[in-house]
Amino acid sequence: MKNIYLIFAMLIAMVSCNNQEEVIAPSQEPRSISVTPTVDLVVSPMSGKHEAQDGLLTDNYLMSVTDDLGNNKTIYIDDITDDMTYDIDSMYGTVYINVYREGRGEPYKHYTLTGEAIIPPAQISTTIEMANRQYAYLVVNAPVGTVNKIYRKYDEHNTFYNTNDTEYDGRYAYFSQGDMFEVIIEYTDGSYEMFNTGYLNTDTRGPSMILTTMYQINNLTKKVSKT
Repeated sequence: MKNIYLIFAMLIAMVSCNNQEEVIAPSQEPRSISVTPTVDLVVSPMSGKHEAQDGLLTDNYLMSVTDDLGNNKTIYIDDITDDMTYDIDSMYGTVYINVYREGRGEPYKHYTLTGEAIIPPAQISTTIEMANRQYAYLVVNAPVGTVNKIYRKYDEHNTFYNTNDTEYDGRYAYFSQGDMFEVIIEYTDGSYEMFNTGYLNTDTRGPSMILTTMYQINNLTKKVSKT
């Protein structure tokens, strides 16, 4: 009888070991994975002749790849819009991928995209949809010929950019979501106007659009004398 119990216990132990091996085996076997970042450049014009992708930086992106064992590889992407597939070898288990650009370019003139993905042990490839997850787009439209410059309070040297709109004296800027600050509009007659961007920070972005958050202020007329 003792022999029967012993054999039964050995069978249970063997089954347990087999189940454990099935769970941990994927993380112990190295594999190559393929990653393809994609960018949807089909977007609508944002204001006048200036379109959403005009401020998009597409160069000098980095892809950070980390596996379950802590192995990390960084891949340089020359142009995020080239639809290239990148092969990464010797990855173990679940693989975590983060694509981003270091630096945002000139203040208010540019914005960048980010993307991320998780590849489970049984998967060897993925596509990452790059999207704007940080920046909002602000357009200020005043009557033609009335604006001297527009800038962030305490940052007079970094002014907003001309939209080249013929209907308005329009200026635009890209800024980080949640970055609240006061905007000062200086007019050619010496008066000025201010507003706070705090109320603009609503999130209406979509995964298929590069830049879907736009705020537009038209025909500013309430002027305040500097004196």
